[in-house]
Amino acid sequence: MTYTPLILLGLGFSGVLFHNLIKLNAINRKNKGIVNFGEYFALERFTILISLFFVGFLVVIKSELTGVETISKWIGTAFGLAGYLAQSLIVSFTSTTEQFIKDKIEAINDKKEK
Repeated sequence: MTYTPLILLGLGFSGVLFHNLIKLNAINRKNKGIVNFGEYFALERFTILISLFFVGFLVVIKSELTGVETISKWIGTAFGLAGYLAQSLIVSFTSTTEQFIKDKIEAINDKKEK
């Protein structure tokens, strides 16, 4: 199958959507059917945008990626996974960074209190 840039963009965006639906499902189950979509998207909007831009970047450099024969056969799957994984990696990285910053701030505040 020949993958046009539009199809690859759609596959990547589908990966981002898939990741967010999985997260919303987990929130839905945890809160017994109560999900605040506005709050979720307010918190995740930048992560989603970064993931979408990443997928767009991959589409732009697609010609360099398809130079390898093995990858060109699986490029559609790769773009779907890239959208999903980009979202996962960004969430994981920002959560770790946020916790690191909170720990540093708490350590500074503890020193001030002593």
